[in-house]
Amino acid sequence: MSGADFLPRALYGAYLQQLLSQAIQAAAPRVRFERRRARVEALHALQQDGPFELELSNGERLIASEVVLACGDPPRSRHLAVDDPYASPASDRAPRSLVILGTGLTMADVAIEAAS
Repeated sequence: MSGADFLPRALYGAYLQQLLSQAIQAAAPRVRFERRRARVEALHALQQDGPFELELSNGERLIASEVVLACGDPPRSRHLAVDDPYASPASDRAPRSLVILGTGLTMADVAIEAAS
């Protein structure tokens, strides 16, 4: 197997962009999607179980009731706000706002699921 056996990364990126665009268009009316091009510099729990404040590299601050760290498959840590990005939140804990941090497949999966 060689690199020629796989589709170009740019084509796969276009495919993911199309899936995300479709999910945004099909999202429930209460779902709002905003893009940010910034690095998260800090994440603070304002209370033990949230909400959370995110400090971005552009000086912006965001508040979210839930935060998903979608940056691959790290070892489980009790310090993460969400242990399993694929776990559905309990109906009594449905997030009012959700921030997804990541650039890979897990982030795309979580974004598509959250928008539906």
